[in-house]
Amino acid sequence: MDTDSSPTAPAEPPAPLTLTAIPADGDTPLPLAIQPDGSGEYRFSLECLPGANAIHLLIATGGRPLLRAEVRAQGGEQVRCELRLDATGTPCLEAGSHQVLLLALEPEYGPLPPIAPPRGESGWDICLVIDATTRTTAAPDVQDDRQAPRSPPNLGAFLLDQPEQWGAVIEPVLDLVRQLDRSDQGCRLAIITFGDEPPPPGVYAPDLVPAFHLRSLPEDRPAHLLIPIPPETLAELLHSRLRSTPGGDFVDALADALAAAGRLQWGDERRRLLVLIGDSPGHATADPVPHGGDALPRRTDVDSEAARLHRDQRVEVLTLYHPPPAALARTLLEPQQALIDFARGQYRRLASEPRLAFSTTDFDSGQAAAILLGRQAPLGRGPAWGRLTA
Repeated sequence: MDTDSSPTAPAEPPAPLTLTAIPADGDTPLPLAIQPDGSGEYRFSLECLPGANAIHLLIATGGRPLLRAEVRAQGGEQVRCELRLDATGTPCLEAGSHQVLLLALEPEYGPLPPIAPPRGESGWDICLVIDATTRTTAAPDVQDDRQAPRSPPNLGAFLLDQPEQWGAVIEPVLDLVRQLDRSDQGCRLAIITFGDEPPPPGVYAPDLVPAFHLRSLPEDRPAHLLIPIPPETLAELLHSRLRSTPGGDFVDALADALAAAGRLQWGDERRRLLVLIGDSPGHATADPVPHGGDALPRRTDVDSEAARLHRDQRVEVLTLYHPPPAALARTLLEPQQALIDFARGQYRRLASEPRLAFSTTDFDSGQAAAILLGRQAPLGRGPAWGRLTA
């Protein structure tokens, strides 16, 4: 017979749950305590960050992860979430009609850190990444009324070789730089052009890696440095010092150019902006180009390089897609239109947020400057931590 009459120690209360999120009045994700309501459920609302396409959630107890998930949403959208624990302590998350994706608990499945909003005025580091294979219509020939009408336009010329058309594209970009170059610290710039080189005639090896060029301007600038460039010098470089390249296929060396931008020596206390101008997409593993667009193997991936710029360098990205002329677009075959749509969609996806994805035909430098200078919220990319609103 057991004669031990010592009282049983009371059971310890369960550790409270925490939700990693950005506080409503903060910029940095933190583990925040959440409390159940009268029914034992946890209810909270999260706002999807600008630039993000999903809200990343981490639920933990006592520092031990219980649930990691992504809720599909659009930037600025608020999502009401409900969390409950079953009899075994297993969490179940619902987010109304939003798709919920459960992830493994390990830290490597966490999201990219957000880019914090600016605090006060600071100088800008700006990298212009220009597709040197961008095509456009040739300058029209003089024609009198007695001649037969010209055939529909074709993309037989390179944009950089058409001073009038290239000037119309680049002048609003120069104006954007001028509008950002207003603080005491000014702007530092780098210019990178990219393009594939066509393979040698008669060479069709299946393992052929494309030769490509990345050209930095000014030519005496060390490749890793951003340097102060006066507006008049920048205008001269953009108007008269760029050269086109024919390109090997539809997909070009955009990912390599983004990787080169990631190697720049960006300033620690400066806003960082990459402006992409062109019409050629880069290699994308998760969202590949339609059949027939990419003939050669690639070293790098645009989405991975854009994520590295966001995570490691805190670079914001503005894109300017150069569309084909409307008269030509109406004559495209379905496979050709699919390639054009793919390129336009990739440029939209690479922009840090939808409002920073423009075409060269509708770019408003004043609007772009207002978006960049007026940003007050953290900036996400892909799945990102949510901002707790209630």
